[in-house]
Amino acid sequence: MKNVLLFLVAAMLLISPFKVFGQEAQAPVYKEGECWVFRSVSKNYQGYVSGVLAMPVNGDHRICFLRHNFWELDESAKSRISTDSVWNNILYMRQTRYLNFPLIVGQKRNEEFEARIRGTNRREKRTSESTVLGMEQITSSAGAYQTFKIETNGWCGAKACGKWIYFYSAQTKSVVKYNYQATLGSTATWEVDLIQFLPVP
Repeated sequence: MKNVLLFLVAAMLLISPFKVFGQEAQAPVYKEGECWVFRSVSKNYQGYVSGVLAMPVNGDHRICFLRHNFWELDESAKSRISTDSVWNNILYMRQTRYLNFPLIVGQKRNEEFEARIRGTNRREKRTSESTVLGMEQITSSAGAYQTFKIETNGWCGAKACGKWIYFYSAQTKSVVKYNYQATLGSTATWEVDLIQFLPVP
């Protein structure tokens, strides 16, 4: 009986660190040639229609990590993706309020920033709160992954003006599902689904 108890205690000591480690994700390290295919669908978007801040067109987007940058590839051309692009919400190009590593379950971050008022050239102060809600098994078109569920809420002054829910996978080094829903008089949405992940050994 004593040996059994000692075995159980030892097992708990070994398992606990792995459980803790499983609740945290460090910033991803990308490899040359890794590629992702995302399906992007936006509706009623009233923001930028061109430039690096523009919403991606609806459809499938193949993005690869080449020469230390992210590139979008189609049949005839490739274009380098700016770190200011909204794709930085999906792949980690630089630290942002949406992907702020390390990700730790229960973590909550608040941020103040300026943004353009929709339909004008004026800017206003806004705040956001991002919370890593927990671990969740998510099935995207690319497969099933254990993910960090993250929720970000934005406020324009004292009023809520946007909600983001997204699922980051350390296995794919990306968000595998992403949902943005505007509030405050707007019906804009943006949904992204990982269709394919092509890792490099």
